[in-house]
Amino acid sequence: MQKIILGFAGEIASGKGTAAKYIVEKYGSGYFRFSTILRDVLKRMHLKESRENAQKLSTALRQNFGEDILSKVISKDVLNDRHEIIAVDGVRRLSDIKYLKDLPGFRLVYIEADIEKRFERIVKRGENVDDRNKTLEQFRKDNEGEAEAQIKGLKARADFIVDNDGAIEELYGKIDSMIEKCRSKKDIFSEIDKIGYKAASLRLLYDLGLFPDGVLIIDKDVIIDKKLFYQAGFKDNDKLAVRFSSPTLKILPRSITLNSIDEAIDYIQKVKQPQMHPIVAKLISVKYSGAVYLDDEKFILDLWPGLDEYEVMTGPSDRVFESDNKVRILRYKGKRKARFIDENGNIYWDEAGPLDLKEIEHIYEKIKSQKEKLEVLRKNFDPLLCDFHIDMNGKIFFMGVFKTGRISMHESEPPGRFYRITSIIDAKNWDGKGSVLIDMRLPREKKNELLMAIEIISKKTNHVYVTFGLLSHPAILLREAGIEPIQINHLYEEEMIVI
Repeated sequence: MQKIILGFAGEIASGKGTAAKYIVEKYGSGYFRFSTILRDVLKRMHLKESRENAQKLSTALRQNFGEDILSKVISKDVLNDRHEIIAVDGVRRLSDIKYLKDLPGFRLVYIEADIEKRFERIVKRGENVDDRNKTLEQFRKDNEGEAEAQIKGLKARADFIVDNDGAIEELYGKIDSMIEKCRSKKDIFSEIDKIGYKAASLRLLYDLGLFPDGVLIIDKDVIIDKKLFYQAGFKDNDKLAVRFSSPTLKILPRSITLNSIDEAIDYIQKVKQPQMHPIVAKLISVKYSGAVYLDDEKFILDLWPGLDEYEVMTGPSDRVFESDNKVRILRYKGKRKARFIDENGNIYWDEAGPLDLKEIEHIYEKIKSQKEKLEVLRKNFDPLLCDFHIDMNGKIFFMGVFKTGRISMHESEPPGRFYRITSIIDAKNWDGKGSVLIDMRLPREKKNELLMAIEIISKKTNHVYVTFGLLSHPAILLREAGIEPIQINHLYEEEMIVI
């Protein structure tokens, strides 16, 4: 039986504990709380169980035993729990879910509420001895600390965001709806836990006709031979692309230029590891790449010329943003170096000039025409973030779905001065003061350098300026680290369409 594991995060008195306890009472779930570990130690040491003491103890434990010490303890407790539903209360930072997020069935829930509402609740609750006489001004100051900033960063990683400004009955209704969604999604998430996001989502895209060519997803234990390829409709001398999916591995190999089934089999056998599931498809010519984001309020499209390699995705994208019956097009005004694949499978670099506004609008209309099918996907992945390729004949291939929290459109004119990060050394040398711009243009095989730089930056700030698209993979990595990317818009010209 796959569990439903719900990790609750939110600012002080947002209602995460209330939500977790409701699940225990109504569904008979298991229950774990990060702060219980700290309170147990304080009680044993005969120390006051105040918020200040709990924070000091938490800091001491993390400094001496690692930032993820509490996550290790909780994840082992959860793993051994036999309940179908398990509530984990008090997730406060990204390191708290380091191990939990790898458990099958784990979902992060972010509870949010207005600060005045939260102040009323904390005074009434009086859980910590120093809360009972707290003023609103003191409470505001508590919310400006570094720890609270880390909590806010978790919102971008959440699978569910729950507004708790209303009555408690409204919160209970939202929790019931969330449990219902988790139960209805167990089949697809069981598939993801087995073969990885990339393979599971591509299978759904293929079934919906959003990936219009044949695709072969090979189970990790299957013997790979030509018969498999023939059954999937491939011919001996088809030009093929091979990617891999994994429920655990983050960095995976791929080859997009294999000239036959034999070459594909040789490549798979050469690089495949036990946790990898090969994905085989015919080579697609690529004129444009992009990503589409969809939630209850917004439809966002990022577009760039050529392949979605890091050399391109760390550069500027064109963007279409639809909300409130208006479509806003932001066109990049400069030239970009891009990598293309022609219809014969030849890969080449070229300089792409600014895209024509009418061309961007045409692509937006073609993507939007698939919205009904995308909404079917969104029933399982909400909000939805999906990447695509457009071939030289204008055919659209949706390639996969990415896990994401809700994306806010943060844009700004560039600050007067900022520190530019182009390498890991720049990230290390930044003192954390002033504005910072990430401008790392790296080949795909150097993804680790970007990850290392992001890890360094995440300890110094929770927001950065970027030139690349807000739906690009680097932007996803930033949000996963609790950093909000802000796109500077002076490089763009804008057009508004009323629909």
